[in-house]
Amino acid sequence: MPHKPLMNLVHWQHLGAGLAQPLRTLQFAALGFDVSFQEIFSALCSGSTIVLIDHETRIDFARLLQAVTSMRIERLFLPYVALQALCENGLSADVTRLRDEGRLALREVITAGEQLRISPAIADFFRQLPQCRFYNHYGTTENHMATWHMMPQDVDAWPLLPPIGRPIWNNQAYVLDRHLQPAPIGVVGELYMSGVMLARGYLRRPELTAQSFVACPFGPAGSRMYRTGDLALWRTDGELEHLGRADQQLKIRATVSSPGRSRRHWLRMRMWRRRAWWCIQASMRVTCGWWAMSCRLLAKMWRLVSCAAILRNDCLNIWFPPRLSSCGIS
Repeated sequence: MPHKPLMNLVHWQHLGAGLAQPLRTLQFAALGFDVSFQEIFSALCSGSTIVLIDHETRIDFARLLQAVTSMRIERLFLPYVALQALCENGLSADVTRLRDEGRLALREVITAGEQLRISPAIADFFRQLPQCRFYNHYGTTENHMATWHMMPQDVDAWPLLPPIGRPIWNNQAYVLDRHLQPAPIGVVGELYMSGVMLARGYLRRPELTAQSFVACPFGPAGSRMYRTGDLALWRTDGELEHLGRADQQLKIRATVSSPGRSRRHWLRMRMWRRRAWWCIQASMRVTCGWWAMSCRLLAKMWRLVSCAAILRNDCLNIWFPPRLSSCGIS
């Protein structure tokens, strides 16, 4: 990912989205998540204050709410699951009382990373904060951020699944059919993104780069577009509606995982483990006594180690903290 997409994003956020006010911004996202760059640089370039928190506060939403109120946070970037948990804790602590006491000073909340769903807790939370604007951002790691939607002031008018909005500056969105032809308004197709926000490709993976970054027939010669794998449609008001995945790809703790690729890793590791097991069994047949017992112990250890290697590196490459395995937070 070059520097140009980040520069375009910060410039758009200050001038195009009207988020140039110097607000106290919480640095919530893990540094391995691209939203952290948006948090840090959009705040620094607007003269805002960056407020840091420790890991324990980041994963404990009661403590997170306490940090938001005690540090008078005004701008907050959160994925959907974290926003849901924060809103539930806020309602338990009485949002109206915190607002009237001047402790809950939120002015802007931006969510990204997962499909937004307006739950009763989220609706009730923002209904009691009329001064706070709510934004839904959409993007992938390969193009950082692509589209945005500003929720209306009337919370009762919010749909269950809000749209992902319109492309940001210097970014183009296409909803195409399987022949790479534009789908009509209201017709579902696959979402492709083009423009300055695209990454160069995948490091040392030319085959995957060629598969995901294809030539753009709608732009100048040499332009590319990224195949997101997401299903979408254009609404009559000119905004995009996200309708899920076109494949079986999953996102766990902001890390993308493909069940098909994980299954291939499982099968490959299983094959090598079986070969090693045959070798150990052969050695056990020609030995006896304590040596045979050692081989049996070695075989058991091999199975445990190989299974751990699959789960940790080859299958999902994800480590699940015990308190957040169901929440999806870094």
